[in-house]
Amino acid sequence: MNISLVNAYVMYCGFPGNPELTRLEYTKNFAKELVFPQLNCRLRNNRLSRELRLNISRILQIPV
Repeated sequence: MNISLVNAYVMYCGFPGNPELTRLEYTKNFAKELVFPQLNCRLRNNRLSRELRLNISRILQIPV
């Protein structure tokens, strides 16, 4: 995945009009985009503990 991420970053930098990001910022944004749908799904699961759902809502910046 690391090599794929580097290749994606190189392609991202090659397109004009994209905001300039460091590789670390790009990687963090990419990881968030992959994780957020799963976190949203888990947030709606009432079988999870309240504490875990509160932590997920804090990460997603969504009030519960």
